[in-house]
Amino acid sequence: MSLQAGVGAERNLLTESPDQAHQLVMDQPILRTHELEKLRQVSHDVFDAATLDITWPIEKGPDGMEIRLFDLCAEAAMYVDNGASILILSDRTSGRSGCDAGRSWRWPPVHHHLVRRGTRLRTGLVIESASPARSTTWPR
Repeated sequence: MSLQAGVGAERNLLTESPDQAHQLVMDQPILRTHELEKLRQVSHDVFDAATLDITWPIEKGPDGMEIRLFDLCAEAAMYVDNGASILILSDRTSGRSGCDAGRSWRWPPVHHHLVRRGTRLRTGLVIESASPARSTTWPR
């Protein structure tokens, strides 16, 4: 069993072309801090990474999540339209001034927004978390 994971734009799986080789392959899907930093700093004519803050100000309360979600999807679409092949969704600023909704909220809205726009395969999604082991309560 392989744990390798590819990040970057995906191309048409039904055709064979050199563009399909434009993915960064990692030995495992969990990155150390220095590996994530390398990914964040990648600058190449094929690869471009952008970091999006997925937190919102505490003082905005629960309503701030909906506003941030809308803005986050628009931000992600803008970066993809401008050529970002890697989007890093980060909650590193959560804490005293920022709220984070937990693991289940981090990437699905962005993924589905890009799918609806027809641009999801043009970018890879990476989650950067200050607390990846935090538990999420799932409905039973």
